[in-house]
Amino acid sequence: MRHIRAGQVYKHYKGVLYAVLAVTSSANDDNTIRVTYMSMDTGKIWERVYDGDNGFTTPYVMENDLLKDRFRLVGQAKITITEEGRYHVERKF
Repeated sequence: MRHIRAGQVYKHYKGVLYAVLAVTSSANDDNTIRVTYMSMDTGKIWERVYDGDNGFTTPYVMENDLLKDRFRLVGQAKITITEEGRYHVERKF
């Protein structure tokens, strides 16, 4: 199993880069682990379950029937929060 951590940068199989902001568990259910990540292109923030159906670690089946990771680790980033309360991501490939 992959160990996803805040500050890692992943490339989605469609080509977009995402920075992991946090890996959390639900306050209501400790068995549900979620990954919060931000598009490095648009700044939009997403959340996805860690594993399971459509999870962050779930492989995606390509049209030619080859398994490919939905997200592939490509580097690290320094994540800070600005005075305005926005995330700032600095890539460190």
